[in-house]
Amino acid sequence: MFTDVSKINKCCSDIIDIVNKDGSIKLIEVKNRLRKGTSDLSLKLLFGSVVAELQLVINLKAAEYEFSHKIYELVRS
Repeated sequence: MFTDVSKINKCCSDIIDIVNKDGSIKLIEVKNRLRKGTSDLSLKLLFGSVVAELQLVINLKAAEYEFSHKIYELVRS
């Protein structure tokens, strides 16, 4: 789970780097569902004959808390 999209982007970059370096792993599908009810990015990876789905999810409650806390810090200062 992630609190913002920039952290999901970083994770995706790391995954792409690994896929590019390791010939045994292939990225076969990406679904951007960040603006839908699931609020996630779904990646399907192929490991030999096994397909695995990896979901990078935004924790909206954590994101909401982070935002609220930043506002609190600004108001307090």
